[in-house]
Amino acid sequence: MSLTINDRIKLRRKELNLAADYIAQKLGVSRATYYRYESKHIEKVPISILVPLSKVLKTTPEYLMGWCNDPDFISKVETKTRIEGVHVIPVYDSIPSNKLIDELIPHEQEFISEKLSELGGFFALKIKDNSMAPFIQKDDIVISVFKNVVNNNEIAVLNIGNEDAVLRKISYTNHGIIIYGINITEHQPHFYSNSELKTTPIKVIGKVVEIRRKL
Repeated sequence: MSLTINDRIKLRRKELNLAADYIAQKLGVSRATYYRYESKHIEKVPISILVPLSKVLKTTPEYLMGWCNDPDFISKVETKTRIEGVHVIPVYDSIPSNKLIDELIPHEQEFISEKLSELGGFFALKIKDNSMAPFIQKDDIVISVFKNVVNNNEIAVLNIGNEDAVLRKISYTNHGIIIYGINITEHQPHFYSNSELKTTPIKVIGKVVEIRRKL
C-alpha cells in the first residue's frame, strides 16, 4: 500500500522525534491545523506550507509528495554548494510511469535562481516531440515545479496510463478530463471519462514554469 502525503508527514516527524507543537510553531499554524495535515483531512497540502514543512522535517517536497522514497533525497545532481544564488536541478530524458524520481538517472543539469527554488521542488524534462509546437518544440527543456494537480488549461508534465511522461494541457469537466496539445496535427484532444480514468490513470507530475531552448 502506497503512503499518502499525510502518512509521510507523520512518519517523518516521528523519525525525527519532533513534537507536533514544535512543527506547528515553526509553520505559524495552530496545533489543530497541523494535525489535519497528518490525519488526511487535508489531502492536498498547500505549496505555501509544503516547502517550509519539508525544511522543518529535514526532507524535500519530492519525498512528501511521494515522487521518491528517500527522505534525504535532494537530487542526484544537486549539491549543497550553491553558486551565488543558483540552484541546480536534474534534467530527465524521460520519466516512466512505473518509476519514482529518485530511481532515475538525470540526462544533464540546468540551473534556476535560489529565489525560484523556494517555491518548491523543481525538475526538468527534455521534450521529444512537437505536440506543443510552436510554443514548445522538440529538444526544448522545460523547467517544472512538482505538483500533483494543475489548473484548467495549464501545461503539465504527466503520465497517461503506462506511457512515459509527456507535456499536455488539461481541462477538467464533471464527467472527466480533456488532455490536449497545442499542435493538433500531431496530437488531437482526447477526452477521458471518469470511468476510463480508472483503467487509464492520468498522473500529473508537475507544472511547466519555464522553457529553455538552445540555438
